[in-house]
Amino acid sequence: MSLLLLPNLLDPSADSLLLPAATGAALRTLSGLIAENEKEARRFLFHFLTREEVGALPIVSLNEHTASGQLASLLVPMEKGEAWGLISDRGLPCVSDPGANLVSLARQRGISVRSLGGTSSLLLALQLSGFSGERFTYHGYLPREEPSLCQALRQIEKECVGRTQMWIEAPYRTAKMVEIVLRTLSSNTLFCVAAELTGQNERVIVQSVAEWKRKTPSFGKEAALFLVFKAGD
Repeated sequence: MSLLLLPNLLDPSADSLLLPAATGAALRTLSGLIAENEKEARRFLFHFLTREEVGALPIVSLNEHTASGQLASLLVPMEKGEAWGLISDRGLPCVSDPGANLVSLARQRGISVRSLGGTSSLLLALQLSGFSGERFTYHGYLPREEPSLCQALRQIEKECVGRTQMWIEAPYRTAKMVEIVLRTLSSNTLFCVAAELTGQNERVIVQSVAEWKRKTPSFGKEAALFLVFKAGD
């Protein structure tokens, strides 16, 4: 009667050695897997299980389209005594991820929740940026509409003096986010883009907005985190 939170790779092309060594053994104890995307889940499973084992393990979807009323049904096998796993498409589940609601409900129903641990893209980006790791705020996804996004960015900039501010965006909008940030924020604000972390094409670029404007790197559909910071007095 348990739910195991499993780490996934931040970059699907990265070496699975970046994941905990106990992952394969843990997977073999599960009766099923809850995942954002079945294709990505199977890609993850093939790092550790045989084709026959992967084919025999049930995979159930939990994503942004899953209604809150459906969460209880996902927990039924666990309430009957089974152990299931929860995985995100990338990185750790439950951070900017619908899995958080499932964990909350599982705890309310007395289901044991455990985590195998793994690499956090948020902490990795924070480390690599060189910004304050003592005081930071993570905002998740910002508004999509440009007027609301610009307003959110200006508010974030007000809060970044002595406190790192972080957010994410869908990979296909990375280039657009960089463009809007450079149009919106002050020239002396430090801006970091941490893209494709742990992958072969990892890039962590830290410059003032003014420096970014002088020579703006190009971005494709890269998974990225965005950070801003100003040193305090």
